[in-house]
Amino acid sequence: MAQINLALLSWQQAEERFREQQAILIPVGSIEAHGPHLPLGADSLVAEAVAVRAAQRAPALVVPTISYGYAGMWRNFPGTLSTDPKNVRALAGDIIRALLPFGLRHFIFVNNHSGNEGPLELVARQFEAEQGIVIAHFYPWRIMAHLYARLFDDYAETGGHGAEPNASVLMYLFPDDVDMARAVADQVGSFNGFAMKGAGRMDFEGVPIEMYVDMSKINPSGVTSGHSFSATPERGQLLVERTVEALAGFIKAFRENV
Repeated sequence: MAQINLALLSWQQAEERFREQQAILIPVGSIEAHGPHLPLGADSLVAEAVAVRAAQRAPALVVPTISYGYAGMWRNFPGTLSTDPKNVRALAGDIIRALLPFGLRHFIFVNNHSGNEGPLELVARQFEAEQGIVIAHFYPWRIMAHLYARLFDDYAETGGHGAEPNASVLMYLFPDDVDMARAVADQVGSFNGFAMKGAGRMDFEGVPIEMYVDMSKINPSGVTSGHSFSATPERGQLLVERTVEALAGFIKAFRENV
């Protein structure tokens, strides 16, 4: 099987692959709390795993993962490494800018962290306006949540940050780094009498309103809703396979039509 990791190619091998006009996948994630049972690098680890598997099925190369993202709401959980959103934007832009001179035109952010969406969209808008390059964005966790809700009956009860589908996917991809003995259910509480629903979200008399409160003030665990008690690696495998299939199919269509 041809090497799909750009960092493991020589410059001459990269030059040969660039001539084939392969798509470039840029995994982006975060290092942040995902409950006491899941690894801090969940977002980055899954983004890279999905990108690599998809690139093996479609004509694409994967650049080294941008592992850091803006995760300010989790900053008081030990191990969280939050970066300024400007750094995400700058690094993503630099990667694309470095590759453009070699004739590459199909870039896809495989981003797995909501805090990166704003900075990455700004990058994409800038390159479209200045270079005529259209950049795509693929969000594995969001795709998996969508698939989970269609495939399993308990998503409304179990779904959430640090819950499902996070746990099942990580149990499949990184079983040695998951400690289900530490798993807990949603522990998001109230803040000054307001019923909080997660990072920056609240419910006021049935109306959703944003109020940006540090997660450590309303949640001792890092699980914002749902639970992982029904998680299985088999579920994770199915979700990963369906997500990789979706990305591989999109890569082919993106190259043919954009």
